[in-house]
Amino acid sequence: MNDRRQQLMDQVAALPDKELLHVLDGKNSDYRFETIVYAKAEADKRGLAYSQPDMARLNSPLTRDPTRGPGRIFRKHIFAIGFLVTLSVIILANYVNYVHVSSLGCDDCFLNYGFPYTYYQAGGYAGGYGLSLSGLALDVAISLGAGLAVGLLCKICNRRI
Repeated sequence: MNDRRQQLMDQVAALPDKELLHVLDGKNSDYRFETIVYAKAEADKRGLAYSQPDMARLNSPLTRDPTRGPGRIFRKHIFAIGFLVTLSVIILANYVNYVHVSSLGCDDCFLNYGFPYTYYQAGGYAGGYGLSLSGLALDVAISLGAGLAVGLLCKICNRRI
């Protein structure tokens, strides 16, 4: 049996009689269809009297499991989406920095590429250039750290919805 279903059944079984009857009163559409079905089975097992909820209304799109709808793929991959969006924003910021610095048109200026840390420097009167591995490593670490943080934040916020 599915772990989520078993967990839901255990939660419904642990409800006191008053809360169990509240789930079955039929006035709310706050509960998923599966929750109401498990609550009916638990109330029957306990011998509680309740009014029969309108199951056709309860099986409406408002009470179905939201992870089974069209947003299922989005919800399933929320961490990856948050991670990739954050990396894309940082890559875009580096590209904008590159375009801005390259368009300066100064022959004897030092041109520093990279956001937030400089990972490449070019220019100067003598034409010096060089790759900064420490700046590159810090940029990659910040990008991955920010991506992980936003991905986890998206996943935590998704659980609360």
